[in-house]
Amino acid sequence: MIKYIFFIALMVFSCSANSQNMVYRCFEIDFQDFFKNDTVSLFVNQHQVFKNEILNSDFSTGITNVRVRVCFHKKRGLIVYESKSFEIDNLSQPIVLKVHINGVLNEYKINLKQGEYIGLSMKRSGGLNIYQSKMPFEYE
Repeated sequence: MIKYIFFIALMVFSCSANSQNMVYRCFEIDFQDFFKNDTVSLFVNQHQVFKNEILNSDFSTGITNVRVRVCFHKKRGLIVYESKSFEIDNLSQPIVLKVHINGVLNEYKINLKQGEYIGLSMKRSGGLNIYQSKMPFEYE
């Protein structure tokens, strides 16, 4: 509960707010289109966020129900996934996403200067497309 309140406080002060020289950076990871009973695990740098989740995209909205939010200051941070949250240390940049899909590793280096909204969609060939934006993704 305390971690959840901490996350809410981070959001109130905004991810780019500057309060007593403490600048928080945040980014979001959305699992989007073309997932169909795929077994997925996610690591942010060396931190396991979830393991062996079965993902399915809602084809009318183009998104799964999986969204991960990471907020950090310097090298300490908080990862929020569903109703779970956990603190992390040593979150260095560049951010490295490791996504295991059906046993196949996909690894991406993320430069947050290109945007803090990250979308991952399955390719029809089985790999991943990665999208990065400075604006939140819109889903209908």
